[in-house]
Amino acid sequence: MWTTFLALLGVVAAATILAAVLRRAGVPGASIVAGLLAGVLCGPGVLGRVAPESFERWFEGASAARDALAATERRLAADALASTSLGAPLVPPESSAEGEAEGEAEGEAEGEAEVMRLRLEVESIGWEHRRAERSLVGILAALLLAAGAAEGVRGLRGLRPRVRGDALLLGAWTALVPAGAAAILLSWSIEGSLDAAMWSALLAAAAALSVGPWCLARSDAASAESCEPGGADLVRAAGLLATAIGISLLAAAVVLAGRGESAAIVAAGGVAGGAMLGLIVRGDGAARRFRATAAACLPGVVALAMLRLEPWLDLAWSPLLVAAILVSDGRYAGALVAAVLPGGRGGLRSMRLVLASTAVGPTQAAIAAIAIEWSLLPHEWGLALLLAAALPESTAPLRRRAAEQLADAEVVARREGDEAA
Repeated sequence: MWTTFLALLGVVAAATILAAVLRRAGVPGASIVAGLLAGVLCGPGVLGRVAPESFERWFEGASAARDALAATERRLAADALASTSLGAPLVPPESSAEGEAEGEAEGEAEGEAEVMRLRLEVESIGWEHRRAERSLVGILAALLLAAGAAEGVRGLRGLRPRVRGDALLLGAWTALVPAGAAAILLSWSIEGSLDAAMWSALLAAAAALSVGPWCLARSDAASAESCEPGGADLVRAAGLLATAIGISLLAAAVVLAGRGESAAIVAAGGVAGGAMLGLIVRGDGAARRFRATAAACLPGVVALAMLRLEPWLDLAWSPLLVAAILVSDGRYAGALVAAVLPGGRGGLRSMRLVLASTAVGPTQAAIAAIAIEWSLLPHEWGLALLLAAALPESTAPLRRRAAEQLADAEVVARREGDEAA
């Protein structure tokens, strides 16, 4: 147990150090990129292939049960090959043939039952072995969600009462457009009818894609604030509602899955704790320290989630394309509609205001990590959501440049309007 816990701390430390190195080198989205790289190196992608025994002992567990399962599957495969390759030398009497067929059927049924029993044993032992990993992911993810919630409550507190309705509308559209699109598009990749497990997976994926922005970067906050007084607080407050919607979807996924109730408790506890901190914390210095502490958790939570994934086998282009489009364009489209509808905002002004709504990398990574660790998502979907979470973080410089170009276009449009008048 202690060996596993120390190995997990080593993964977190490696991801944190790598993030500091990449950040110093000026790599955009260094925290999530470092977590992905550390997870690949320490997970089944590299360590699981180079030193499979060490990987199983530290992170998987159930080595004896896995060996027994592999031996049973090899024995059954060998028996099946022998029965088909030897052929039937002579036609036996009818009664003898019937008895032999019944014996083979009983043997196959017993073998399948033994394989099923061993698979359940492997899953049960592995689930118990990963208790420390789930606990560590839960703590780190809860801190990330708490930081985002605290930021959202601080923004809600700074809004004028008449603008709070705009924040509710913006948060709802920002969450529900990508969440609904994710459920529809990902359901097309499912073969057969949707059972409870797949409905749970769809809700978990929608939860990860519906969360709101975490802690706005200085450039994102300045861009939103330049659109209208309190623009940054509007985006923060809308992000709080969007994240609350994501937590509700995650809770529904947990109920349908019938396992891992602690997943929803961790996520909801993080948001609730962050909301309380947002009400309590008043000074900017204390808020900055809390955000920095939570930000330091991001590489570790991504790296630990990657321990459950095999990047060379779990990479599927369809879920990755869906997640990459919805994490940016889907969320942006929903936020833009909500920004244009109320208040009489112009198109260019709204486009610049809601750019910061796509800064959701840490919150999406936190929800995705919880869903992966509690086995709510297929591995290819989980990997797609983690990879897509790096997109908003990596494109922060592009958002800043787009905001500047939109501001210039807004000035030109205003000047042309004045000249026309």
